[in-house]
Amino acid sequence: MTRADLQYANLTRANLKGASLRDANVRGVKFEPRPLKTIAGLVGIRGLSNIQLTNVNNVMNKHKMFNAAGFKTEEKALTSALRKHLLSFVSSLEKFTWSVLFGGLLTDYGTKLLRPLAALLIICSLFIWPYFWALWKQDKTSGMLRISSKDCLLKVANKSNQELVCGQNVWRSLALALYVSFHSAFHFGWSELKVSNRAVRILKCENTLSATGWVRIVSGMQSVISLYLVLMWLMVYFGNPYA
Repeated sequence: MTRADLQYANLTRANLKGASLRDANVRGVKFEPRPLKTIAGLVGIRGLSNIQLTNVNNVMNKHKMFNAAGFKTEEKALTSALRKHLLSFVSSLEKFTWSVLFGGLLTDYGTKLLRPLAALLIICSLFIWPYFWALWKQDKTSGMLRISSKDCLLKVANKSNQELVCGQNVWRSLALALYVSFHSAFHFGWSELKVSNRAVRILKCENTLSATGWVRIVSGMQSVISLYLVLMWLMVYFGNPYA
């Protein structure tokens, strides 16, 4: 049964002794086969997180077997299936908490490890455009301020260490908007551990970007969303918050 397409099949009480379901697609399957002494034939199965459950104890037994054998991918897939089954019996508030606030829909309850990072890249690309508009419009009340350190200040009387960042042209504005988006996305952490602080060191002199006006609100929103996505990735990659 290797690479078999078993979508929405009924495997209730099926005898899978000696069968191999590697790369088989069991999405939507009523996966209630007879108890197995070994799960070797189930390693590498696809769609395990979207199976239909009727006998939870049978699936939990396989979950423990995958956990004991060290097959984390299959274990997380069954955890996802069990969590989806349990959420069908809870209130709408609890379902919203697990599905949205705890990132269940985003990560398929722990099976899609790279989705938070992909979402982070999409967020960075989307937030480029409001920054680009602010740089291109060159509004004195809203935009980005470049704050230079004392080592970078010119030895000129009354020289201010703050200046409004101007894009000057389309490509320069776009390049600065990309940098601002990256800076805002990773503007979290503690002191020198901030990724944005590390990125500043590639510049000729040490500058700090500070948003003003409505750009500050947009930058803060991006930082919060990015922090949430990074924490979500860390939780699903190094653990299993849905177990």
